[in-house]
Order: sequence, then structure tokens, then C-alpha cells
Amino acid sequence: MSGANVEIVRRLYDEFNATLELPPWALREDVEWQPPADEPDNGLRRGADAVNAYVREWASTFDDYGCDVHELIDRGDSVVASLHLHGRIRDSGVPLSLPLTQVWTIRDGTVIQVHEYRTTAEALEAH
Repeated sequence: MSGANVEIVRRLYDEFNATLELPPWALREDVEWQPPADEPDNGLRRGADAVNAYVREWASTFDDYGCDVHELIDRGDSVVASLHLHGRIRDSGVPLSLPLTQVWTIRDGTVIQVHEYRTTAEALEAH
């Protein structure tokens, strides 16, 4: 089943990059999203509506925003995704270039939890 989870996450990123929205099929209604601990707004988001609003707000602050996936690591019921976020801050043109690692926990084909970390090593240690 875990190989299927990697494909779910790969498809999720493909759809996100095309629309800058998390695909509706991907999130369980009670999903939780935990931003990196060092983020100023690092509060836990609970529920698909809150998670979608958080991701939508983040993406909307940039022009030419995208998420390049470098590696997807199968961890059974979780997938560790090593990423590079890029774009330009809207209205200023200041470039964004940010490495990030997200850990997607999946149950029955839908995401139940996402934790974000600054490094892949940190994510692997935590999961």
C-alpha cells in the first residue's frame, strides 16, 4: 500500500502546481496541517476548510508560484517530500526560493496529516 501513497502524493503535487489549490479528493475532512516550528504563524490548522484556506492564502501572496518535488520517500503510511518552493512576492517582485520538507500521512487514500520541516533530515528524524 505504501507505494500507492507515493503516487497519491505525486498526483497531489501535480494537481497543486496546475491549480495552486489542494485537490478536493486529497484531504480527509478532519485533516491537520502543522507548519514549520520556526514560522511566525505556525499554529496547527484543523479541518479541510482551514487547511485549504491556509494553503490558498500562502500561494496567493506570490506570482509565478510553484513547488518542485526533489524526492518522495516512502515511510509506510507517510511520504516524506523534499521540495523547493519558488516564485516572486506579489507586488514587489522579490524572489522566493525556499527549501521545505513536508510529511504527508495517508489513510485509506486520503491525507490525514501534514507536517512541515525546514530539512529532510529533521523530517526523517521526526517520522
